[in-house]
Formats: sequence, structure tokens, C-alpha cells
Amino acid sequence: MAGGFKISKSLASGGFSCTYLAQDTKREGNPICVVKELMPARRDPKFLQVARRLFNTEAEILAVLGKHPQIPELFTYFEENQEFYLVQEYILGNTLSKELKPEKGAKTDAYVVNLIQEIL
Repeated sequence: MAGGFKISKSLASGGFSCTYLAQDTKREGNPICVVKELMPARRDPKFLQVARRLFNTEAEILAVLGKHPQIPELFTYFEENQEFYLVQEYILGNTLSKELKPEKGAKTDAYVVNLIQEIL
């Protein structure tokens, strides 16, 4: 992939996107980041024009939100071969679905309150 990102592993995939763990080969120390590849459902010019506008708007919003300490920072975004990429800060930790697995047992009220406060 152009842009200086070396994909190391797939984190998730869905209908229109894939998320990868990657190294930023252009930044000092090759820091780890998350690359989200958004693949438009169609390739016709009119659809791509709308998709591009929505993508750019989303990226601009993420750039503002990423200034908050509880939200991953948006490092960059770009388009390549009619696919769109968001590159964000990687935050080490468990996913919410892993944190809330039933086999981990019932959660205390204090745990739930703390979790909600961290999310908010």
C-alpha cells in the first residue's frame, strides 16, 4: 500500500471495510497505527463522487474528535485506487466485546459505572 504503511495483521473486516494493524514507515521509529480501508460498494463516477465527499467530511470530523484524550487521533487519510483509507492512533487494550464476554462473569455496579465513565 502506498502512503508508507506496512500492514502486519488484519484486525477486523465487514461489508465495506477492513481494519489493519500497521507500521508507519515514514515516521520516526515506525510507530504502530490502525489503517481502516473503506471500499465503496460501487465504482461508477457519480457514486464515487458522493462517497469521496462523505469520506472527506468524516475524516475532517475524526480529525477534530481525535484531539480529545479518549479518542484515537487521526494521523492521515487518503484515497488510492478508488478506495479510501483512514490512519489512526493505535491504542493497546481490549475491545469492548472482549471486556464484556459472559464467561468473565457478572460485573459489579462499580465496574459498570467506571466502564461507562471511561467510554463517555
